[in-house]
Amino acid sequence: MAAVLPLYGQSLIVLHRDEEAHWAKKTGLSALVVHRLWRSTSHFADEQDDDSRIELLDTKALAHRNQILLVTSAGIPRCLTLTVFSNAAGFSKVWSADSTPEDRGFCDKLGIAARFTVDKRGLEVIVPVDRHSPGASQADVEHWPYRWSGETYLAGEKSIELEYIRE
Repeated sequence: MAAVLPLYGQSLIVLHRDEEAHWAKKTGLSALVVHRLWRSTSHFADEQDDDSRIELLDTKALAHRNQILLVTSAGIPRCLTLTVFSNAAGFSKVWSADSTPEDRGFCDKLGIAARFTVDKRGLEVIVPVDRHSPGASQADVEHWPYRWSGETYLAGEKSIELEYIRE
């Protein structure tokens, strides 16, 4: 089994380099900058252990604030981490979150994907919570708005909507 682990780690590194090249081409940032942004969001000291993927690297949606949004995903179930960097301050981290203020991860659940939207006011993270009631075919899904305060993104009041469970 030990012989497989280096291959797995090596394949993750190759996968990350391919992703970094893709996002560099798409955004106009250098692959080195993309790598640096991705690594700054990692929970792993060794990048060979990091199974996170870049879901989105957006240099335009928050450009009016001179900010860049990086969304990564990892794990099973897939969980999101949203990170905003200042483009003006050498790509320093402005804000990052991977769970709601109620400490629910931004994770897929019940066949419903965790997801997000971005607009000029800020971000909204949409997180499936649980079945609306026992045996229900719908789930409660929380919508968490995060708005720019001038210094960071602050969570607003959540709303809850129903979505059909895709089992």
